Amino acid sequence: MRKFCDAILVGINTILIDNPHLDCRIDNSKRLKKVVLDTKGRTPLNANIFKYSKPGEIFIFTHKMKQDKKEAFERKGVIVIKSPVKNGKIPENFVMKKLFNLGIMSVLIEGGSSVTTSFLCKRLVDEAWLYIAPKIIGADGLHYFGNMGFKDMSRVFSLKNTFFERIGDDVLIKGKVVYK
Repeated sequence: MRKFCDAILVGINTILIDNPHLDCRIDNSKRLKKVVLDTKGRTPLNANIFKYSKPGEIFIFTHKMKQDKKEAFERKGVIVIKSPVKNGKIPENFVMKKLFNLGIMSVLIEGGSSVTTSFLCKRLVDEAWLYIAPKIIGADGLHYFGNMGFKDMSRVFSLKNTFFERIGDDVLIKGKVVYK
């Protein structure tokens, strides 16, 4: 999936907990933009996303970041974008409009449930790829999505033109998101 997108987007918790590289491992020639939503400027200067990135490939959207840290990021070639904040979060529409204006047309949202839920609820997701592993975790596991506030089933989002693929023991369900 990363090979066919312009950028990959995650929230700060993914950076802090997983410390990913966010690169395209199957094709090292693919120069993927990396987008981090970091309201309070907590991205570590030594995070893995910087290891194989070139100047201009990382975008950090932040509302509040110390000036010396911002300058350190900019010396690395990171594009720090001052963002408004609404309900404690960076507005999704602001992010997508800014990325579009920067020439980024396709964004893979690979964040946790908070980030994926917020973009879905703003109707900014065209397609969903859901992977299911044959594991029974129950409420101890992580959710795909958080609370979406649906009051009844007639309002829920669904997938059309679904595609199913078995990948080892896992199953991929892919489809276009339909909003009610």
